[in-house]
Amino acid sequence: MNKLTLFSTLLFKNTPVYVHYGITHRCNLRCRMCGVWKTGDRETELSVDQIDRMSEILHKLGTQVISIGGGEPLVREDLPEAVGAFIKRGISVRILSNGVIEDYSRLQKVIDAGAVNFSISLDTLDPDLQNDIIGRQDAFNRVMDTLLYLAPILKEKNGLGLINTVVSSANLDCLPDLVDFAEKIGFYVSFVPLEVHQFSGKLLGCTETMQDLTFTQKDREKAEQAFNELVALKAQGKPVFNSSSFLKCAGKYMSGKEYKWDCRAGTLYFSISPEGYFSVCHHFSGYTMQGSELSILDPDFLKIFKSKEYKNNAKKIQSECLSCLRPCWAEISYLFNDYSALIEMMNIQFGKSYPKKIPTRKEILH
Repeated sequence: MNKLTLFSTLLFKNTPVYVHYGITHRCNLRCRMCGVWKTGDRETELSVDQIDRMSEILHKLGTQVISIGGGEPLVREDLPEAVGAFIKRGISVRILSNGVIEDYSRLQKVIDAGAVNFSISLDTLDPDLQNDIIGRQDAFNRVMDTLLYLAPILKEKNGLGLINTVVSSANLDCLPDLVDFAEKIGFYVSFVPLEVHQFSGKLLGCTETMQDLTFTQKDREKAEQAFNELVALKAQGKPVFNSSSFLKCAGKYMSGKEYKWDCRAGTLYFSISPEGYFSVCHHFSGYTMQGSELSILDPDFLKIFKSKEYKNNAKKIQSECLSCLRPCWAEISYLFNDYSALIEMMNIQFGKSYPKKIPTRKEILH
């Protein structure tokens, strides 16, 4: 990463250091709390050549990290080439995967292309419950296979492995167990509060299948306590990836209390759709409250992004949005606005520890 860019961002907070790129909305799963797959269309996705042009534009903007998600990014056969386009320009890549991998040779090619940071979805260590949430009977075993495949590789390459856990009423009581599990394989856990997803004004949260995952009043009463326990585990040096500030905010959010964080959508971070359309965040199409279409490949994109009109629109959205609590957004805000969060992240980056021996699945789940 460019240290000068990061230092400048700490001072002025005007560089989009983080970008989320949904390289595809196609997916091999039908998770109950997600409906992004409903908009998947192979024909409209950017080609590798277009992705290469996009990486050049992001490099000019000062982007340091790009998360490639979906959908499931590994359904794209050309994912290794896409990863290489960012790596060659010095942009760090993190792959967001559901962990149910159909082709491990493709995963290995992605690693060979330079990706050493991975987020794998896992919501519980209860196989039946995990399979129920994901809607596939072999899901838990497949995710375990992927985690144990990646663990020794990331250890060798000093990479960062994350377990992405969506916190719902189904798993509220077992969050510390996931932290213990992550420690055994050298991963961290990032906890993601459940929300109803939208994309371009479409409700994609699969509300018809997630009613039992949402919070009752009884769940809300114990949610803050659960997140306070995660804060305590982090203070003990356990592998909790979220900042303490985020965890405290998430506890309030999930317990139904008033919460607030400093959203910098469209300034410190933004989204790119599979078709290459820019959005200040997942909730808006384009860069206005009313919605607009702007391709990252538009010849005038850099000019528009740096314009006073754009900056005013971004500030308006930031001030009027009710603010979701997506870690990918909130954590970047905390990183550049909360020095305690910055110190915690530095401790993770420079103090990663891996087990001397990666345990077998039987040893892990014993």
